[in-house]
Amino acid sequence: MSTLENKKGPGAEGPSNLAAANLPSGERPWEVVAKELGRNFLGPADWRSGFNVDVGVVPPIPTSLTQALLNSDCPIEPGKQIKDTHILVLIPKMVNGEEYSALKLYELCSTKKGPGNKLVDDRYGSWKEQSWASIKQIVSEWVLISKRDPDPSNVSTERHFRDKNIAQQDKVHKTYYPEYREVRAVELMTAVLLFDLVMVNQERLLRDCWLRCEEPNASGGRVCVGTFNHGLGGSDFSGVSANVLGNDYYRIGRALARELKT
Repeated sequence: MSTLENKKGPGAEGPSNLAAANLPSGERPWEVVAKELGRNFLGPADWRSGFNVDVGVVPPIPTSLTQALLNSDCPIEPGKQIKDTHILVLIPKMVNGEEYSALKLYELCSTKKGPGNKLVDDRYGSWKEQSWASIKQIVSEWVLISKRDPDPSNVSTERHFRDKNIAQQDKVHKTYYPEYREVRAVELMTAVLLFDLVMVNQERLLRDCWLRCEEPNASGGRVCVGTFNHGLGGSDFSGVSANVLGNDYYRIGRALARELKT
């Protein structure tokens, strides 16, 4: 029996529940999930190696995060499995005993020094003044975020979000991706930046696009995150835009996270 499978009694049914897995001696559930997801897992050890912070008590793995789900076909990137196209990231309530928010993430990023290293570009500094940036994370939680939006070159026009305004994106979302929710900006920023630090230029997310998040911005649109298009150690550009992108700008997609039950 796999370490990711439950010990099931007679008549037991349902997919393997990673939250209640038959664990090897001394192994915690999230450590088993980390082995399953490999580089697409960002947990407490990655927070320590990436930002040198402690995230406190690690929350339970969501009960709906099953082996069957991770091995299922990805609706966002057809032909691939969810475990290869999504990142499971821990969004903490506290880091080193201090409340976590997008502004706190910016503070952590500012401590990363080196030749040309700059995780967040200050040219988009207006986002730091908007109310969403200072909202504190209520609880520590696991978030399963898609590593990209549907690629217009790989899916039909009605299934992707590009070249569409918010209302049009809402329709695509409801019709084709009902198992997903919109992503908060702090969730997407955390996943992309922490992944960047852990991967050390092996892979970079959102290199040439912006993704809309759920928060409204000051100009009536949505907060967008994206164009992380240079490696650390170079002239690094990582963007958060609160008010400068057009409502239907062709490079804006939508950030999606899988709905998970705790």
